[in-house]
Amino acid sequence: MSARIVATLMALLVLVSPAAAQETRGSIEGIIKDSSGAILPGVTVEARGLTVGSTATAVTDGAGIYRFPSLPPGRYTVTAALQGFTTAKSEQVDLNLGQVLKIDLAMHRALAQSAPDRRWSAEVSLGWDNSISGNVHSAGIGVLNGQTTVIEERSYGDVYGTGVQFKFGAGYMLDARQQVRATFTLQGVSADALEIGTLGTSPLFATFDDYSSFALDGGYRYHFETKYSKLRPYAGATLGIAVIDEIDGMFAAPALNLVLDATDFYDRTAAFTFGIEGGAVYALNDRVDFDASLGFRFVSGLSEVDGLQGTGLEDINDDSGRWTLPFMLGIRFKF
Repeated sequence: MSARIVATLMALLVLVSPAAAQETRGSIEGIIKDSSGAILPGVTVEARGLTVGSTATAVTDGAGIYRFPSLPPGRYTVTAALQGFTTAKSEQVDLNLGQVLKIDLAMHRALAQSAPDRRWSAEVSLGWDNSISGNVHSAGIGVLNGQTTVIEERSYGDVYGTGVQFKFGAGYMLDARQQVRATFTLQGVSADALEIGTLGTSPLFATFDDYSSFALDGGYRYHFETKYSKLRPYAGATLGIAVIDEIDGMFAAPALNLVLDATDFYDRTAAFTFGIEGGAVYALNDRVDFDASLGFRFVSGLSEVDGLQGTGLEDINDDSGRWTLPFMLGIRFKF
């Protein structure tokens, strides 16, 4: 009888011991995928114990699954690493006794710091240049044709509205993030007749020549990484020079049946330009990108002409620098 009891007790110990051992540990497991949701086999995964002071290593299988089946309870940082991808982490997670902790990680493709295969690019874009500050002429009081004249301030937006821009140029990638660029910008916008003040007792109207310019800008862009490999935001700046055609003005006081001769307002000007921009490129394929950008651009003042000399209105065209908000859409061809 005693031999049977001893055998029964030993069998119970064999059955209970693994369960007891299992109760002293936990496990961590999960799936590793890339930013598009595709599984990633061959990823090295580490579970570093922050409280127990040990590190376990596993490698994902063909289904992208990793497992740490037996870990002591405590706080862990789980790290996934694979060449060509940025490191993914889940930090300071707590593993409890007997727990199966699920930690899935997403890895993003890394941008290589060396130059890409296609460094050069050509681009063409079309957009709108919205005036946000700056005046075609400021306010003033003087005398025209023997009549007291009051001129009210009119901005570029008042006179010209929103202008259309056409841009083309080239770029060179220093590495996968940094690009230097040179662009040519053509802009042309017509002016409407508008009321600008009074001449004697009559409203005073004016028309101005079209605003036409040609600019050459040098620039720099820095591209950022996202979890979407095809989409790359960027920030940049430009510096250049714009040649703006001469602008003349003609004034009329209909109530007096009076039209004044065309007045030189601005000479042909070489103006300084500066801009900052933000945008993104989206890879349509390995050779063609779609580009969208929004920025701020400053154009220095035009060369004023004292066609109003002796009228008391000489200063209304002395301050013509302007800020604009260009919005551009374009295509970039890489080669």
